Amino acid sequence: MRIHGEGGTSLAHGERSLLKAFQEAVQLNADEDSGNLVTLAEFFPSIRNFLETTITRTISRAEDRAKNEEGLKPEDVDVLKVLYLIKGIDEIKATPNNIATLLVETIHDERGPLEYRVKESLNRLEQAMFIEKHADGTYSFLSDEEQEINKEIKNVEVNPIKIKEQLGDLFFTKMYPKTKYEYKKDIPPFDFNKRFDNYTKGHMTHPLTLQVFSVAISDMEAAMKANSGQLVICLDEELVAEAESAIKYSEQVQRYVQLKRNNSTTLTQHRIYDAKLAQVDEFERKAEELLRKACEKARFYVQGQERIFKGSFENQVNSAFDMLIKNTYTKLDYIDAPISFKAHKEEWKRLAEHGIDQDLLNMTGNRNAYDELKTYFEDLARMHEKPSLKTVIEKFSDVPYGWSEYDIIGLILALMHDGKVNLYVGDERFTPAHPQFFDRLSRISERERIRIIPEIEVDPKTKKEFTSLMREFFGRQEVGETYQDFAEIIQQEINERFTMPLEEIRSRRRESKSADYPYPGEREINIISMGVQKLLQIRDAEQLVNKFIEAQDEIDQWLEMIEKLLGFYKKTPISVFDDAVSTLQLYQNDLILIQNSDVQIIKKQITDILTKQEPYRDIPKLPQLINELEEKIKAEVNEQRKAIQVQVQTLEEKLVELKDYYQHESSIAHYIDAEWQTFNRLKSNIVTETSIVTIRALVQQLNEHAKRVQDRAKQMEEELRKKPPTVVDSDGDTPSVVREKTTKKLSANELHRMFFNGRTKIETQQDLDDALEQLRTNLLRELKDHILEIE
Repeated sequence: MRIHGEGGTSLAHGERSLLKAFQEAVQLNADEDSGNLVTLAEFFPSIRNFLETTITRTISRAEDRAKNEEGLKPEDVDVLKVLYLIKGIDEIKATPNNIATLLVETIHDERGPLEYRVKESLNRLEQAMFIEKHADGTYSFLSDEEQEINKEIKNVEVNPIKIKEQLGDLFFTKMYPKTKYEYKKDIPPFDFNKRFDNYTKGHMTHPLTLQVFSVAISDMEAAMKANSGQLVICLDEELVAEAESAIKYSEQVQRYVQLKRNNSTTLTQHRIYDAKLAQVDEFERKAEELLRKACEKARFYVQGQERIFKGSFENQVNSAFDMLIKNTYTKLDYIDAPISFKAHKEEWKRLAEHGIDQDLLNMTGNRNAYDELKTYFEDLARMHEKPSLKTVIEKFSDVPYGWSEYDIIGLILALMHDGKVNLYVGDERFTPAHPQFFDRLSRISERERIRIIPEIEVDPKTKKEFTSLMREFFGRQEVGETYQDFAEIIQQEINERFTMPLEEIRSRRRESKSADYPYPGEREINIISMGVQKLLQIRDAEQLVNKFIEAQDEIDQWLEMIEKLLGFYKKTPISVFDDAVSTLQLYQNDLILIQNSDVQIIKKQITDILTKQEPYRDIPKLPQLINELEEKIKAEVNEQRKAIQVQVQTLEEKLVELKDYYQHESSIAHYIDAEWQTFNRLKSNIVTETSIVTIRALVQQLNEHAKRVQDRAKQMEEELRKKPPTVVDSDGDTPSVVREKTTKKLSANELHRMFFNGRTKIETQQDLDDALEQLRTNLLRELKDHILEIE
């Protein structure tokens, strides 16, 4: 009592106080028989005067209520006194059995009836809140302050939904903690919804549901709820109610202490609060134990009936799940050889290469599942639907199948091997030849992009017509059996007969020698390209085949066009075409200058052929026309060269006269001789050149060269005239002499004589040219020695 601070602080230490208590207790029983026993309650009067008023007041109130018959009886007070006296003694648990032992009055008393009376007293005292019952079934005395705190705790409001949630969490974490149910080896575990009364743990998105009821529910109602993939478990409602009470009290204590404890809390209150919090774990353990007992008495309902299972609660739930899955996923057993996660890619490769295993009766190797999936895709084919891989996996992993994604993909690959379906990503076919084929099948993010296109059975009429066209157009006999086979053949033949040749033709067209004379066939190339492209853009196999049949007239036209194109681009005609273009380019400038009608007619004939839309028939005429053109151009060049040579001769004569004029001026004469070599080189080029344009250019150079020589000779002459006269050297050598010109006056009669030179008249242009040339010659002769003046 002194240690717990609830009273007895003035009691003496040592044995005297204890001996006094024994003495007073014995004195109270002095008149009793020798078989009488002193109860522990009879020790209370000896210490009553030493207790704190909070204790004695509690005992007094109990005595008053017992005397006034206010819910208590006199024997209840003795039980209360015993509870106080053993409070805090760990070695004596305050159980009904121990309390009864401490209240035995004689050696003849029977324990059973006494213990029963003690339990009734404890119930009355608990209801009157003089004591409290703990989670472990023991009781403790409450002081006035503790009673007040207990009243306040019981008045703390707690959300009943939260209590139910805690109870549900306790069930799904302790009673049946599995998050998924493992049904069989190599079959992925089944997710299931978790529901405790109306509380759901997690999302309700799975086909299977574990529904637990903790309240009273009839067998009929439970059986009716046990359908559509629901496993119903009904727990013992009384035990669950006790568990709820324990959780509720634990929650009330925690909320109360959290709310009340503050800086003004007394030491006594702190002690009481700590004691209350220490009880929380006990009540939580009690709730768990009660819930476990409630589970042991549980009733199970599957497929509308109550079911009896053996073993522990967890084993019973497992057995119930086995039954539920078997009755919900009725086609789960179609997978008799499931694909394991560890080896799924190897198994996929095997199914893609070899298809599904066959036995004599077609009963194993997932044959039933294969047929089920095949029927599904046949139905889709009739409706022209093209589901994604994700859609198919979701369907066949759901009720009533429950197949794993590895098995579903494996079956699809087996169907693809057998030509029943094809996979596509966008517009491109997706096959095991793709370097990341199996990796992409494994990725969940890719499955929405992968489309599954079922094969449709080919109509006999369509097959007959298609086979006939293939034989007629391409000489092909074997065409396959499915639309996909037909589509692949179309793509192959179109590629070989049109696409590849057109690529080669386009490549050759880029080597064209002239933009003025492009290669023919652009219109045909565009027609074929657009038609082929439009045809190959059709990704649906059936539509492609039907469109191919509809376009048979166009394809026939394409074949004629490509034959013409290849006859030009892959054979001699393109070389002839190039030669003709090269010839026109070679003589392009000369042809502009030549006005000969024959030359222009031949040129037009050649250009007409080169610019024709379809020149194929006329191309053989080009070599003869080119020869004729070259001959005509040569003749024209020779003709014009003769005329030009007259000009050259005139220039040559002028240079001869110039040299003769300056023969006495050695430096000028040497200069003219040096420049004569350039003149002769240009003259020789004119003789050998075959181009009129080049010849005219050379003549222009000759004219410019002759004028340059004349101008330089005059300049040199003027420079010599400006130098002073040279005197004779002292050694007697002959000096260089620069002749000094004298002035000579010419009369009009002399000029007349020089011009007409015996002529009496000038009648033609030639007479004029001759007269002018004669005048020039005479004047140059005089100019050698004189400076000429006119009188």
